[in-house]
This record gives sequence, C-alpha cells and structure tokens, in this order.
Amino acid sequence: MRLKTVLLLLLLLMFSSCSAFYENVDGYRDCVEKGYPVQETYPEKCVGPDDTIYINIFCDDHIKFCSDGSFVEKEQENNCEFARCPFEEEIVDEKGFIENKTEN
Repeated sequence: MRLKTVLLLLLLLMFSSCSAFYENVDGYRDCVEKGYPVQETYPEKCVGPDDTIYINIFCDDHIKFCSDGSFVEKEQENNCEFARCPFEEEIVDEKGFIENKTEN
C-alpha cells in the first residue's frame, strides 16, 4: 500500500511540474524561432507550449522610410502599426491628431 502511495505521489509531482519547463513565448515569430511546429495553413499558425496557437499576422506595406534615411517595419505585436522612427517624437495637436516631429 505504501509503495502505491509513493508511486502515485511521484506521478502527480512529475505531471504537475511539466508546465514549469515550458518556455515563455511572445508571439508568432518567437514561437517559430524557438523551434515549435508550424502548421502550413493560411495564415500560418505556430503551436507553442501547452498547445497555445500563435497566428502569423501579415502586415501589408510594412516598410516606412524615416526622415533620417533609416526605415522601420510594422510590428505584428503592435496591431501592425509602424515602429517609431529613431530621433522622432509624436506630438498630439489640439484636435487629438498625432504628428511626428524630428529631433535635431
């Protein structure tokens, strides 16, 4: 009887700690980079730890040229909004519209 109890406790401990070994995954790209399987669907899906599904979000026109000659891409994690250009800050005018101002 004691052996069965010990084996049962060991099994419970083993299965309850499995989730502690999962890596943190931050979106589709991170899931793919960490080697989790990708489903060949449209859009592509990556099956991460604990069977969490991350969907590849396609952002159209994903390059914006900045005033300093550099460029930024749209960020999937940011609802396909462009990343902020270096040396630019956003200014909100009196009507609530956002303008970009280049820092000199």
